[in-house]
Amino acid sequence: MCRDDGEPKDEGRLGGPYPARVEECRYAIARVYYQVRWWAPAARWFRRVVAEHRDTEVAVFAAELYLRSLHSLGSDADPRRPECHELLVEDADRLTCLLCRGPEPSSLCRSMGDLRRDALSALGRSEPEARASCAH
Repeated sequence: MCRDDGEPKDEGRLGGPYPARVEECRYAIARVYYQVRWWAPAARWFRRVVAEHRDTEVAVFAAELYLRSLHSLGSDADPRRPECHELLVEDADRLTCLLCRGPEPSSLCRSMGDLRRDALSALGRSEPEARASCAH
């Protein structure tokens, strides 16, 4: 069982502490929702992973799948939900600043930028000349 307190506990069944970390459990829950195309709960769980575990390995993966879930809600849901594209555009900038630092962005970070551009296109808007910088 995945625990929310962040500490592995000895379940008494496997002869030692539970091997998974909380962020991995939460990411796994989100992946299940994502794989069965339940976009809204997938988005909520992925967003939680990013918000509460941004310094972990899974944060960038969760961020990309969070944005993909929003994109699917905006494009594929019936009825379509353009407010999800609006949220995607806002959060993509914030997540990129938070998770994609360094001189060479990863393929996941480039993918987040592509999703942002797709959302802008779905909203009938073009890429602004210059995006806000990542000032902290």
